[in-house]
Amino acid sequence: MSTSISVLLLLVASLVCGWFIPAAVLRFALRSLRESPKAQASNYAGRTVVYGLGIAWLVWALMVPFLPLVYGAVRIPAGFVGGRAENPLAWPALVLVASLLAFVCFCFGLIDDSYGARGAGGFRGHLKALFTGHLTTGALKLFGMSLASLMAGIFVSLLREGRSDLSSACTHLSVLSFLVPLLLGASIALTANFVNLTDLRPARASKVFLVLVVLGGIVNLCMTGFQNVILSALTLVVLLGPLLATWRYDAGEVAMLGDAGANPMGAVAGLYFTWNLPWWGLVLYVTVMLALNLLSEKVSFSAAIDRTPVLRFLDGLGRKKP
Repeated sequence: MSTSISVLLLLVASLVCGWFIPAAVLRFALRSLRESPKAQASNYAGRTVVYGLGIAWLVWALMVPFLPLVYGAVRIPAGFVGGRAENPLAWPALVLVASLLAFVCFCFGLIDDSYGARGAGGFRGHLKALFTGHLTTGALKLFGMSLASLMAGIFVSLLREGRSDLSSACTHLSVLSFLVPLLLGASIALTANFVNLTDLRPARASKVFLVLVVLGGIVNLCMTGFQNVILSALTLVVLLGPLLATWRYDAGEVAMLGDAGANPMGAVAGLYFTWNLPWWGLVLYVTVMLALNLLSEKVSFSAAIDRTPVLRFLDGLGRKKP
């Protein structure tokens, strides 16, 4: 099979698994959700919308694990592998880790959407409630996603070093052996929370996700010497599939992402952005994300955006009147 046919087949599979099936399932699911009072909520403007856009991420997480099978079947040449050029398993591993991460974050987000009390918000609110003997769904989500992010960070750090098991990694212990997985896990968890914090206006979280993924693609190409352009483009197709599936409902104020949509969206963006960053880049990225998360405890992002003309223009870009 020629390289062009192999790439074309993988592109079709990426479109089907990453966008078409999630979009189709979401379209039918929203018909039922519109008829359910439990799925309805009021948005920032008091308009009635429905929770449910996270369904696209759930379906995405269940479908994209088939892509590594297609990747292996079409036998993409070694020169087109993603992530580390010397590791042909890097791209399939990235897809599998992203799907598992999205699924876990969807589950914790759904719990918070369904049973969460809106009285305790932010890190401070959830930790304060925990110290008084109350485990909020927000705190449960915080610990659950942090643990999942750490596990993803450990797995990714092994792939970055070209090792396939923990025993081989333990023979090369160093400070970076512990630092890199922690930084990767922190970057994923903080990005997931940050994107969720921006989900206060239609399509705002989707735009933040789009920026992070596109910048992540540029960073990954730079770190790999632009050796994996084709598969990097295919990766963008896979990652942006749920965004395309949910965009018109989100921007049109028909439905909301909720935690079940924004959290997996942010976790996947964090994973992809930091996939090839060196340790100093991880430190810089985690510092920025930690600062933004802590800043949200003191400053209203919506108010800051409304006061800044450029940000206000970009925030309203693409929205459709309901």
